[in-house]
Amino acid sequence: MNPSLRRLFKRVRDNGKLTMPAANREPTFAAIAQRPEGSRPSLDGRVARPDGRRRMTTRIPFAALTALLLLAGCAEERLPTVPTFYQHLDRPSAVLDTATVAGMISSYRAQQGLGPVVVDQVLEEVATEQARAMAARDNVRVSLTSDRDIQARLAKAGYRTDVAVESVSAGYRTIAEMFSGLRESKPQNEKLLTPGVTRIGIAIGYAPTSKYRLFWSVVLAGEPQQP
Repeated sequence: MNPSLRRLFKRVRDNGKLTMPAANREPTFAAIAQRPEGSRPSLDGRVARPDGRRRMTTRIPFAALTALLLLAGCAEERLPTVPTFYQHLDRPSAVLDTATVAGMISSYRAQQGLGPVVVDQVLEEVATEQARAMAARDNVRVSLTSDRDIQARLAKAGYRTDVAVESVSAGYRTIAEMFSGLRESKPQNEKLLTPGVTRIGIAIGYAPTSKYRLFWSVVLAGEPQQP
């Protein structure tokens, strides 16, 4: 429930009723401290002002008001949220939903008659290191240096496999934008549809001062070979 509704509910619970002016229906609580200076309560429940005029009030039963507050709270909690793949990730507190990315890529591969991919912790770490390196240098071309070859980085991480590819990109704010961008690029699309890959690692690198703001690394690989 909204904090303001919680406070309103508590005050009503403590006072037992909500007093609402009939003229404008703006709620005011019937408490001595809130009455105009010099006013006095009358026997018929109306408040007499210093000038002798009376202010008409309407009282809402506590049970009815409680139901209204609960309904308001429930309605607020049911407000639609932005789907994960449309949420903006170019902020420090953003958390990338790697399972959603893996599911999208698996569905796309299935449409092409290829097998699914599952998130792998080692590949996640390799992708994270790459994304952060690109963000630190504000350049995707960092990934092209010889020491950043995907097979070499996987071997260094203890992950040996016959097939592995990596897609890097920058500037995409959401999962949906990134996925569409990779599919529309022929070289990157070919990597998404690499036969034989079964595992995936996805990561983002945040660079707040960069015009790109986000750098992406998607690592796809086959099953790791036993030592």
